Amino acid sequence: MAFYENLVVLLSAGMILLPITIISLIINEYMKPMEIRSFKATFIMILLLVLCGIGLLLLT
Repeated sequence: MAFYENLVVLLSAGMILLPITIISLIINEYMKPMEIRSFKATFIMILLLVLCGIGLLLLT
């Protein structure tokens, strides 16, 4: 039963963090001159999402 609780926590955290990543992707899309830097920023954002998910799993 604890697995499902963790899943719900992860999904709710994802719902909070998903708009942030979408906004950052849109911002990076409009900042085309720094393509490599924007790619790095999106990669870091995805990495942060994964780390947040792992952290939440460990906390619960």
